[in-house]
Amino acid sequence: MDAQQLVFVRGIRNTYDMAFNASGDLFGAENSGDRDMEDELNWLQRGHHYGFPWLMGSSENPQQYPGYNPLADSLINHKSAAWIQGKFYNDSTFPPKPATLITDLPCLNNGPDAAYMRDSTTGLTYNAGIIGQGIYSFTPHRSPLGLVFDTDSILGGMYNGNGFVLSYTRGDSSLSGYSKLLSPFNDASEDLQMLTMVKDTINHTYSFQSTRIVSNFQSPFDAVQLDTSIYVIEIGG
Repeated sequence: MDAQQLVFVRGIRNTYDMAFNASGDLFGAENSGDRDMEDELNWLQRGHHYGFPWLMGSSENPQQYPGYNPLADSLINHKSAAWIQGKFYNDSTFPPKPATLITDLPCLNNGPDAAYMRDSTTGLTYNAGIIGQGIYSFTPHRSPLGLVFDTDSILGGMYNGNGFVLSYTRGDSSLSGYSKLLSPFNDASEDLQMLTMVKDTINHTYSFQSTRIVSNFQSPFDAVQLDTSIYVIEIGG
């Protein structure tokens, strides 16, 4: 119960960056777990639930179901910390999803960038954006941060009025310190994506096109727009 109405939303996980767009809608960028499920961009609305721990990205968490066999789960990278620590298992104590619970899917990313997935049957990775499939919302393990929107529409040209998000994780396996979780997706990450948002007023959802406009950062983790410039801070380690 939330008698004092202090809880705004539920079912989010690692939402480290939030920002309003020009319409006053609030968005949050979210990092999912060690299983290969999408990192999310959610339109955060009061009273809504975004699925966690039963749903991450567009995928149901299989640990909620009796008889789950992690050895047969092609979305688990056996180099992940969670696998090595034995965190994937048939969990008889996993709380059941309430029968009446309604959850929101993340915003749909139509690519062409930051839209890689792993096929749950074949285990192969592919760019869902370039085949017109789209994903909810970003390549797994990118760790989206530094979310900003050009709320005053003062940027020029194709940037005008759009959103922008950084990706922290290093996916390029030719560089030291690369992520063993992200590298199989052939998505270099460590970039700034431009988000061209589209609001569906009938279905009350957002989708977007994600386009890489700056690359080769070193672990970027926050951004701010000041006038017509976007400033990025990175760890660089």
